[in-house]
Amino acid sequence: MGAEFEMNRGLARRTVLFLAWALIACASAHSRAVPVMSVDVAAELQALLAHHASLPQAAAPTANDAEALRFYATRGFTPAWVVDGRPTRQAEEAVSLLERADQQGLASADYGAPYLRARLVTLQHGDHAASAHDLAVFDAELTLALVRYTSHLAHGRVDPRRIYPDLQVEARPVDIAALLQRGLEGDRLAASIGSAAPDLPLYAGLLRALAQYQVLAAGPALPLVPVPSGKIAPGTVFAGLPQLKERLVAFGDLDAAALKRRDADRYSGSVIDAVKRFQYRHGLADDGVLGQATVAELNRPVAERVRQIEIALERLRWLPSKPTGRFLVVNIPEFKLVAFDPMQAGAHPLLEMPVIVGRAEKTPTPIFAGDVAYLDFSPYWNVPRSIAVKELLPKLKADPGYLSREGMEVVGNGVRTELDAATLSELERGALRLRQRPGTKNALGGVKFMFPNVHDVYLHSTPSPKLFSRTRRDLSHGCIRVADPVALAQFALEGRPSWDATRIRASMSLPQPLRVNVSEPIPILIFYTTTVVDAQDRIRFLPDIYGYDATLAQTLAKRTLAVH
Repeated sequence: MGAEFEMNRGLARRTVLFLAWALIACASAHSRAVPVMSVDVAAELQALLAHHASLPQAAAPTANDAEALRFYATRGFTPAWVVDGRPTRQAEEAVSLLERADQQGLASADYGAPYLRARLVTLQHGDHAASAHDLAVFDAELTLALVRYTSHLAHGRVDPRRIYPDLQVEARPVDIAALLQRGLEGDRLAASIGSAAPDLPLYAGLLRALAQYQVLAAGPALPLVPVPSGKIAPGTVFAGLPQLKERLVAFGDLDAAALKRRDADRYSGSVIDAVKRFQYRHGLADDGVLGQATVAELNRPVAERVRQIEIALERLRWLPSKPTGRFLVVNIPEFKLVAFDPMQAGAHPLLEMPVIVGRAEKTPTPIFAGDVAYLDFSPYWNVPRSIAVKELLPKLKADPGYLSREGMEVVGNGVRTELDAATLSELERGALRLRQRPGTKNALGGVKFMFPNVHDVYLHSTPSPKLFSRTRRDLSHGCIRVADPVALAQFALEGRPSWDATRIRASMSLPQPLRVNVSEPIPILIFYTTTVVDAQDRIRFLPDIYGYDATLAQTLAKRTLAVH
């Protein structure tokens, strides 16, 4: 059976152990070739599951197997998928559901769908009546596969802590056994199991996009757009116009009627508008200039886009239950902060703004969750030692006036605003430290939003707003700079009427820091997904700036699947 059971090694090992114990316990039943009653199958099933539960510790049942045991226990160990010696119509529905796992961004082979289909056909149309043992084994295997599939829909295939140790979030509670039983009783198996998936508009939007790109990937190969030697500006002759049009139409950025029009060979008109839409959707500067970066994204294999969507769906399954109150999400590859208030805007963002995140090559912003507890207006910037040593000390040595000019001071044993050789030496040794006073030069701007964490990462404003005009904005030392701190402060301090925009702006210009607590902690998630769906239901593919998609793809490819 192992040769045809197309599953990952971990599941195959557990299944083989499962069946080995069953065969030891029930070897005599295999030769039975007479019609059997459900009570016989139930007895075989209970014996099989009992032996599986008593496996030695090295091969102990997984959490998913334990869920299967619980499912059968609630049924008094009666079979779920066979009645009177035959698989039921719901068994057919269950196998079909596993065969369609790719529609959810999963892989049907991970659940043994080809093997289960073959077993189902044999049991339905075999020349001899199946034994109670064969029926019990099929019933148990199908249940184990469905439990595993439901668990993956609910919580993902890998444990996120294996990749992001700091993402300590509580998995959404999902009663898998109850969903299976409810699906059987209500004759709505697919809907009941499907309810385990995240109930998020983004998740639903990605599923729609996945279906579209799977159709594209399965269809005829799209022609490649010739890579230009330079930039193709509007009005320029471009020999690759036919290939460009075909790709833009396939991706939904250009009306199909454009393929029939006999346009001149110049890059102009509706094609430029379509390229701008494509550029926006792929995290590029949407200027309509056709350069090598845009052509590279146009020519990327559609199968890679399918994989990118699948990875995004996997990450969404890791998320905890959606907060009932206000919350914040920062998506690093999108360089964007979104604020939600379900009481006011439902599933739609109440506030969105550009952000600047940590540099990819040196200081990436960590992935984690926290709670915004307070705001510091007109804050000091306590310079991290790594920045002081690597960046500021060389400047101070070369230019002693840098300290006062940038509104900085030395602290540790009192406060010093002048530099001498001894002070520089103490700074180098770490006996003293640098900080920047509140003011127009302050690197944190006029306010920081604090969610205490081991990374010392927070949101803050900036004295350099011009950087928000850049398309790619991984420019910080790890903290997150926000484009509209006043609006975010109003969101954070909602419920405190005295904190209007006027008072907030004034507090951002105080000579000394002012701390203000929020009424209730506001959950914040620093997240990473390179595939999103915007408010117009357009799929966006963003650069994998930290290489995290590649890491997750490798983990999934190795089938190092976590058990929840």
